[in-house]
Amino acid sequence: MEQYTERESEIGFDTIEGAEIMMMAGITSDDLAIPQRLEKVKDVVDFFKGHEDKGYLIKKLLMGKAVDSVDHLHEYVGLRRAFNQQITDLRSLEQEIALFE
Repeated sequence: MEQYTERESEIGFDTIEGAEIMMMAGITSDDLAIPQRLEKVKDVVDFFKGHEDKGYLIKKLLMGKAVDSVDHLHEYVGLRRAFNQQITDLRSLEQEIALFE
């Protein structure tokens, strides 16, 4: 975790939890040097922070796959957020429909 400390304080996410998530996902400090990848890492860390089962989920998403972990997790995060937004919109529509019934 020591290798991440200096950069993480510069990029603005929780050092300990961010380093933990990065280590689970195999994200290196080199990924933080590229601005586009840094933004993806921030999104991934922000999504997974606070999840009790983040280790299990990250491992499940990456196990047995020959993929770039940053891109793969970032795509999952985007899809999960879109899914959650759709669920929220659906519930809102259901409430509106209930007003008419």
